[in-house]
Amino acid sequence: MLLGSAASVATGNGHLFTAETTQTGVQLGGVLGAAIPVLLSLWEAIPDKFKPSK
Repeated sequence: MLLGSAASVATGNGHLFTAETTQTGVQLGGVLGAAIPVLLSLWEAIPDKFKPSK
């Protein structure tokens, strides 16, 4: 948690995670809110042969 707080301060975001419900859906913010879509995209870009087997 301390590293996450440091990353939050270093990037200028005041919060680690924020979520706001709007008419168009859920808007994610903060450090984790920005990192989650990036991490999911990277996971999908990795070829299946490098992912752990089921």
